[in-house]
Amino acid sequence: MFGITLPAFEVAGGLILLLIGLDMLEAKRSPTAEAHGDTEEATAKEDAGIVPLGIPMLAGPGAISSVMVLVGQVPSLWHWEMAAILGSITITCLVSYWVLAGAGRVRQFMGETGIRILVRIMGLLLVALAMQFFVNGLTDLGLIPKH
Repeated sequence: MFGITLPAFEVAGGLILLLIGLDMLEAKRSPTAEAHGDTEEATAKEDAGIVPLGIPMLAGPGAISSVMVLVGQVPSLWHWEMAAILGSITITCLVSYWVLAGAGRVRQFMGETGIRILVRIMGLLLVALAMQFFVNGLTDLGLIPKH
């Protein structure tokens, strides 16, 4: 409808994932993380809105562009790769639910240091995936020759 091509999504998705991955590698707190005193200040306001902060991270621009790029590479709707993508989404939903439901236990088990290490490892994997999306997009645009 907007004339956006799959290579454009690959490049844009790669850039978004790269920024998220670099943020994870630096192990910075998210700017949306609740600061001390925010809860008290929000309850004092009459029009305080409640927004689940996990939703943008679970189904935000990075996840949406990743799914769009992967679905765009599937030759047909009824191909086995589509089943793999839908299965991956389902597994990710279930694992996310289990992790979020048991976040307190996971935090106790891993500890603060373990969580920071895991975030950095996942950030590195995300940066690698982002670069692959970016390179695939540039190759599809013809800016990088295919081997």
